[in-house]
Amino acid sequence: MIDKQEAAMSREAGSATTWGVEANYEIVNGVLRPVRANGESERLYFPMAHTELPNVIAKLNAYNSSDLIQFAENYGNLGHYALVKPEDRQGGDPVGWIEAHVNTVRLVTDLISCIQEWDEEKATRILEGMEVEGDEGPDIPTSIIGNSGKVSLTRWALGQASEGTALELANRVVRDILNKNIKGIQRKAYKVENHQIKSFFAFSALIEVVYWQILNTAEKGAFKRCQFCGTPFISTDGRQKFCPGFNKGESRCAVLHRQRKRRQKQKGEK
Repeated sequence: MIDKQEAAMSREAGSATTWGVEANYEIVNGVLRPVRANGESERLYFPMAHTELPNVIAKLNAYNSSDLIQFAENYGNLGHYALVKPEDRQGGDPVGWIEAHVNTVRLVTDLISCIQEWDEEKATRILEGMEVEGDEGPDIPTSIIGNSGKVSLTRWALGQASEGTALELANRVVRDILNKNIKGIQRKAYKVENHQIKSFFAFSALIEVVYWQILNTAEKGAFKRCQFCGTPFISTDGRQKFCPGFNKGESRCAVLHRQRKRRQKQKGEK
C-alpha cells in the first residue's frame, strides 16, 4: 500500500518516482541481491521523502553482511543494474561498488560540512588523506575507482590546491562528484492536475537519489553534525541532534548517547 503522506512529501521534494523493496536479500559471490519468490517487489515507497538516506549510507559497513541486508530490506538495492550496460549487470549491487559509494558519500558530506563551517584546516586534512592516482588528466575521475572501493583525485587536481585554498578545492571536488552522480536524473512530464501539466524529476537508481538529496541539502545549508558520532546528516527541522535511523526511526547514536548519559548519572550517584 502506498503511503499518501510519503507520496506528498516526495512530490514536494520534486519526484513522483517509486522504488521497489523485496522481502528478502542475500549476498552471493560479493553481490547484494534480492531473493525473489515471484519476481515482484514486496512493496514500493518514495525514496525522495527519505532524507535520512545519505546519512544511513555514510554509516554502512559494506563488508558487514547483516548491515547491508538490513539496509536493502529497508530501502532496496542501490541500483547498480540501472547504471551499467546490460552485459555488466550482476543481478544486484557488487559489494565493492557499494563500498565506493559509501566512501564517496562520506567524503562529499564531510567536505560540504567543512565548506558550511568554513573549516579550512579540516578540509586540508581530508584532501591530503585521499588516495592519489596518476599524473595525467585535468579532470577529477569518477567516484568509482576500479574495484578498490576508494575515491581518488588526480595529482593534477590536488596540485591545484597550491593555486587556491583547500575550501576552494573542496568545492570543486564536491561539485564534480555530485554532478557525475546525478546526471541520470531527468525532468519529465507527469500528468495534468487542475488543468495544468505537472512535471517531476525521475531517477533510475536509488543511489542517484542520495546524491540529489545531498545537493539539495548543501544548497540550503541544512547539514548538521551528529552530537554523538560527528557524522554530517540532513536536518529537516533544525532540532534533530543525532543521526537519523532506518526509515527515520531512532538512530543507534541517539540510543548510545542516552545509555552513556544514564551510566554517567549512575556513576555520579555512587
